Amino acid sequence: MELPPRYLFALQLKRDLLEERLTCTDTTAALLASHLLQAEIGDYEEALDREHLRAHEYLPGQERALERILELHREHVGQTPAQSDFQVLEIARKLEMYGIRFHTASDREGAKINLAVSHMGVLVFQVGGRLCCGFAGLFYVLWEVFVAESVLDSEEELCGPSDPTSHPLEKLSSCPGLTVTALSHVPLS
Repeated sequence: MELPPRYLFALQLKRDLLEERLTCTDTTAALLASHLLQAEIGDYEEALDREHLRAHEYLPGQERALERILELHREHVGQTPAQSDFQVLEIARKLEMYGIRFHTASDREGAKINLAVSHMGVLVFQVGGRLCCGFAGLFYVLWEVFVAESVLDSEEELCGPSDPTSHPLEKLSSCPGLTVTALSHVPLS
């Protein structure tokens, strides 16, 4: 039996939510968890919900949001698993940072930043999610990543050149992921 793509996307979002790769507010995270809960166990039943949430983690620090998840799950009575999965996809689709994967790096002063690749080019975020700047100098960054990957063999912190647009990646294991993501956004002529 082949699983519907909607269900597979919902599973991916569930994992992204748990692993904190889906950037959203606590309220949105609780709403997503409540729809995932509805898809997995059906209509609200307090004892069953609490037992399930003790055994299955949807959010990091789920205990803090437990009451909110239960409150929201109560509102989903009658939704089928397919409808709940669809709601998860709709909520995620509207998130500003949906689909953006962060790669930890450092600026010239050693402050932690995050690099991300989107349809707009490479974006630089301060830790905490605030956009510092974006630039389309994709090949410059890719060249640095390629050189760093080729020259260094360890997981040591990278030290970048003094160029102000340089954002060395914290770990070499981030290089391939960032490079592949960036290359997938480069239009082919």
